[in-house]
Amino acid sequence: MYQVPMDDDFQQMLVSALRYALTRNSYIVGLTIEYIERKIPLMDKKYLSIMSRDIGEENRFYHSLYADIDKRWIQLKEKIDERLKEV
Repeated sequence: MYQVPMDDDFQQMLVSALRYALTRNSYIVGLTIEYIERKIPLMDKKYLSIMSRDIGEENRFYHSLYADIDKRWIQLKEKIDERLKEV
């Protein structure tokens, strides 16, 4: 099986996928979160920080509208933040 190299281009695509899925309420949310969770240990601090920030900003925006962000995003942010403490 071919493995995509975890280079800057691929990590930027993962950030883009996260940003797209953050605004959706469909199956893509689960698929994106599951895929990113598997890649967290391989990702650079720079991109993990961007993802954590993006989820946090979206969460604050949702709260300003008196709505709750999907809990799976919060769980992903916690996993990312935990990894950021390690690197």
